[in-house]
Amino acid sequence: MSPNVWGRAFSPDRLNFSDFILEIEATKEAGPNDNAFGVMVREISSSDYYAFLLSSDGYYQVAKFENNSWAYVSDWAKSSAIKTGNARTW
Repeated sequence: MSPNVWGRAFSPDRLNFSDFILEIEATKEAGPNDNAFGVMVREISSSDYYAFLLSSDGYYQVAKFENNSWAYVSDWAKSSAIKTGNARTW
C-alpha cells in the first residue's frame, strides 16, 4: 500500500459496541519505525471520524479527523503491548 493512504477493510452499517477488544496484526515492510498506521472508528463520513493510531517504534495515539483537520485526543504514548520494528504489531 502506498504511504499516506487510508483504506477501508470492513465497514458494517452502524454497529454499536459498548466494551470491546481490538487486535491489530500488521507487519512493516519498509520505511522508518517512526510511522503511523491504524484503524478508523466512529466514522460519520470520510471527513469525520476517530482514528486509533500505532507506530512501529511502539507508540499509540487517538486522533479525530473533522472538517479536513486533525485534532489529537491523546499524545503519543509508549506501550509494551506494541511490538517494534519489522515485528508484527499488536
